Amino acid sequence: MAQNNPLFESRTSFLTYLDRNTFDVIPGTECSICATNYQEGGEAPVQLPCMHIFGSLCLEKWTQQSATCPMCRTILHPIPPSKIEYDQERARLQAMAGWLASQKVRLVTEEILFQQEWTKLNEETDTPTFHPGIRRITEALLVRNRFVMRVNAGIEEADAMLGLHHFSWIDHDANERGRDQFRRLTAQLEALRDEFTQALGL
Repeated sequence: MAQNNPLFESRTSFLTYLDRNTFDVIPGTECSICATNYQEGGEAPVQLPCMHIFGSLCLEKWTQQSATCPMCRTILHPIPPSKIEYDQERARLQAMAGWLASQKVRLVTEEILFQQEWTKLNEETDTPTFHPGIRRITEALLVRNRFVMRVNAGIEEADAMLGLHHFSWIDHDANERGRDQFRRLTAQLEALRDEFTQALGL
């Protein structure tokens, strides 16, 4: 079980520990992060104070995104407030993208049902243009088609942004840009959600 107190007072002291505590390769063993066997002259293994062993380079890369042990989630070094805020904004955007994806499925399903109903009514009347049911379905389809395109665009933009920006322990300016872009796009998608729910009466 992960503990609340970091094992190291800072990320710098953690990286120093990695540099000073590697040991010789044991034949046939592998890094649990990259699932690659250790090799002489390659990445050296290091044992964390929580007793779990990983490749030193893999650990350094891993902790660029997470401050915990990959195995037991023990906190390795303090998490700065900037990362907490960054992760919160990223999670908000991920949640909005997930909501849009669920509504995309809903819209496509409703479109199929409306088209089936439209076909049935069209076969039953001699004046489909003036049939109130057909007019209602046509208007509903137009609204849904318009939102499908905007929902698709929102999902694609969110996925692209989430794939582009990742927290960095070094480039603080990039973190601020990423956080602000997450926040800005989330606000745009929330506005789309509100318009969507109002237009469809959800």
